[in-house]
Amino acid sequence: VGDVHLGGDDTSRLRVILQAAQDHNDAFIIFLGDMIDKGVKADFETFIAQVKEFGFENRAIYVIGNHDIFDDGWTHFRDLMGPSHYDVTLGNCRFLILDSADGMIGEGQTEWLEKRLKEPAAVHTIVLSHYLPVVPGQRTYLKLANAIESMNLMKLLTRFGVKAWLGGHYHSFTQAEIDKVTYLVAGGGGGRRMEPLKEFFYVRATVQNSRLSFQPHIF
Repeated sequence: VGDVHLGGDDTSRLRVILQAAQDHNDAFIIFLGDMIDKGVKADFETFIAQVKEFGFENRAIYVIGNHDIFDDGWTHFRDLMGPSHYDVTLGNCRFLILDSADGMIGEGQTEWLEKRLKEPAAVHTIVLSHYLPVVPGQRTYLKLANAIESMNLMKLLTRFGVKAWLGGHYHSFTQAEIDKVTYLVAGGGGGRRMEPLKEFFYVRATVQNSRLSFQPHIF
């Protein structure tokens, strides 16, 4: 789930999401950026405390978003949640997490991504970032800023057989398969709602051998 936009003491939406993950005995949970609304350190601490309370302290993947870096949020994110780009393998899925908080991926991360993609792959390789190169079915500026960079990244993912690229930033649910890669926006945790799904939601991913599927759940 992306775009919880936690600010202050209201943790109600976050708790609904975490409770659902706990009830379904989910293996882990992915936060696709904009966990925090204004980069406030106390809000990062509150967010992490909630994740810990529901038993996901060591089963959460954090993706940095543009709201997370407001003020000195970049420092708070790295101090409290860890690096802003990294990779992790869970079961038969490998996740490559990118820092797109400024609306770009950049040459350094692109080189890092290509190097990782050349390594032996898991059954499913999935890229995560806050901004996506495309918001399927929507004409919007709420995507990566550089169109050429976006095109080159999409070609790279197709070339290496990446299964999906998941993100947020656009506050709705939309997905499409483009050149054998699924692009999915899951900005359902908070913020102003947008077409086509103008409700708060989280997405549950199901992995069955070589099959990977996604289903939004409104709350």
